[in-house]
Amino acid sequence: MVTRQVSANACCSQKNFGQGFTKGPSLSLYVPVTLYLDSSTDLSSIVKENFQSLHTNKSNSQRLMLTGLHTCGSLGSSVLKVFTENPSVSVLNCVSCCYHWMEEEFVDSPFLDAGESNPGPSFPMSSFLKQQKIGLGRTARNLASQSIERLVMEKTLQGKKFYQRALLQVIIRDLTGTTSGSWTGLRKLDQRCKDTYDYVTQAFKKLGISEQKITAEFIKDYCDTYREEEKRLASFFQLRASLAPCIESIVLLDRVCYLLEQDTVEDVKLVRLFDPVISPRCYGIIALKKASPQDH
Repeated sequence: MVTRQVSANACCSQKNFGQGFTKGPSLSLYVPVTLYLDSSTDLSSIVKENFQSLHTNKSNSQRLMLTGLHTCGSLGSSVLKVFTENPSVSVLNCVSCCYHWMEEEFVDSPFLDAGESNPGPSFPMSSFLKQQKIGLGRTARNLASQSIERLVMEKTLQGKKFYQRALLQVIIRDLTGTTSGSWTGLRKLDQRCKDTYDYVTQAFKKLGISEQKITAEFIKDYCDTYREEEKRLASFFQLRASLAPCIESIVLLDRVCYLLEQDTVEDVKLVRLFDPVISPRCYGIIALKKASPQDH
């Protein structure tokens, strides 16, 4: 289960809060607060508690802007719910990330124990996708977090780094008859090995398989046999990566639709805020609420 814990950086100034606020000589305008955030979080109370030196006007009203930069997994949907359910929050700017950590309503979570109920799914959010019972699955959500822009800039075939892992699985199948690929402890092992022979040898040791038959010549024969498969694998993963923006768009547009379905929301925009090569999660959801009577 993903804990929606956020270190909230609360900032305010006389310009942001209007003429009803004054700034004292010793007033700190930056207060870090670590808290568990969900749809019931009362941001107004948090601001009052941490900025006691501010003096409000007689109406004691607040107009807050909620900003989430790279809100991981389910935190992104929680931020949107806090925005819609807190009357004091008028503006939202949220950049999401780590879609693989999201909980889904129509797809079982691999992070929950047997019999444990989903604490609060974060996809889909919109009534439209809920009615369709749309589910993505963790594989698709992992794909949504990849950056096609970086692949284009680096001019590399993504699938090449998966070739050793695929070749290892073939060797294990041929030597042991095991076809299961649910092995653990091999993550980033290739980065610590000088060549394929070293990689296979180290992998066998980690998996508790005898490497007695593994020789440099043995591995070379496998590499020669499956050389063309390396190219096919690279092409497959390159084509697969090109679908990443499509999956991310489903998540983002679902959140945009959710906000547009709220009676209190005036307008919603999906804006590219960053260079996608530097920050692959570059889209921000910006929303404005309708003006309330006390704002006039």
